[in-house]
Amino acid sequence: MGKLVIKFQGKPVGDVNLKLGDTTIGRHSTCDIVLNDDKSVSGAHAVIKTVGRKSTLEDLGSTNGTFVNGTRLSPRARLRPGDRLRVGRMEMVVDREVRREKGEGRREK
Repeated sequence: MGKLVIKFQGKPVGDVNLKLGDTTIGRHSTCDIVLNDDKSVSGAHAVIKTVGRKSTLEDLGSTNGTFVNGTRLSPRARLRPGDRLRVGRMEMVVDREVRREKGEGRREK
C-alpha cells in the first residue's frame, strides 16, 4: 500500500498509511481521516478504496466536491504517485504507488 502526506496550506501536518479496503475522509469522527476544522468538508466526504495494491478515490456526494490534480472528481479516479487530492482546504499527496497495471506507462511528475 501507499501513503498520503497530508498538508494544510502547503505545510505537511501528517502521514496516513492506506489500508486494504476503505479509508474514509470527512468531518465525522467515524472517518479514518477526520478533517473536522473545515466546514467545507462533508461528514462523509470521500473514500479511498484499496483492492490489492490499487487505490481509487471516490467522492461520496459531497457538496463542495473532491479534487485530484485540480480536477473535480466525477465520481472516482485511480490514484497514482504524485497525485494531489484536495478536500476542502486540505491537500493530500500520494507518496507512492505500489503497483502499475500491465501496460501502464510511467507518469511524469
